[in-house]
Formats: sequence, C-alpha cells, structure tokens
Amino acid sequence: MDPMKVIFLDLDGVIRLCRGTDRHPDSGEFSPGRMDALGEMCRLYGWTVVISSDWRNAENEAEIRGHLAPHLDSYLHDDWATPIIGARSAEVERWLENHPEVKRYAILEDCSFRFKHASAAMHNHICWCGINKGITRLVLRELVDVMGGR
Repeated sequence: MDPMKVIFLDLDGVIRLCRGTDRHPDSGEFSPGRMDALGEMCRLYGWTVVISSDWRNAENEAEIRGHLAPHLDSYLHDDWATPIIGARSAEVERWLENHPEVKRYAILEDCSFRFKHASAAMHNHICWCGINKGITRLVLRELVDVMGGR
C-alpha cells in the first residue's frame, strides 16, 4: 500500500446498498462483490482507503473493520477516517491538510449535496456512484483515471 495514494470511501450507496426498492438506511447490506472489486484495485494500484462515511466516529474503528473484512480492512490507512467537523468536503480537506504526503486521491461518493461547497478542484477527484448501484465497473475505470493509473 502507498500512503501517497488515497481513496476516500463513503459506505452507503457505494459498497453498502439498500435491498430491493427499500431505500431506508437500516435495510442496507454490505456487498462482498463490490468490496472485492475495490480491494483488488487497491492491491493492484497500491491504494489506501480512508473512511469518509457518516458511519465513522472515534469509537467504531473495530466495527467498520469488521464490516470491511476480509475484503477491504487491510487497505485502511493508519489514519483510517476523516475528522467529523461538518461538511464532507471540509472533512476531506482537513484530512488532506494533515497528510501532505498524499499525492493522489479520489473520493467515492453517492450524495452530491455533501460536496456542494467543494472547490472545483475537489470535484475533479469525485467518482459518483448511483445510490442503487453503488460502485460499478464504470466507476472503477473512472477511479483509475482520477488516480492517474499506476
């Protein structure tokens, strides 16, 4: 893993999808296939993962790792989650300010309103996932492009 290449990962709508037509957050399930696909990309390209989801808080790292195991937990950055300070774009910015070693990053997200105040430059790093589809092959290809390949 290369701590200079970071993927900011939202969970709901990206790797955790609602069942059927039920969009209630409590109906969601983590998708092993989507986690495996992203994990394979992390392995191939040396990416590390930082959780930017509403799921994170200072006390639940073990819970998050449990949901991601065995697909993605080994790719979590040592500083595994963005700080909780308000707007998601500000949280990603703060994390990046604290990690000047990061040279490439991308954001996997499904909710545009979380980034309505993001800079144009940050918008160039966002790979949008459909809330009912999550991360797809097309999104993974976009992710490789945003991350600049190898």
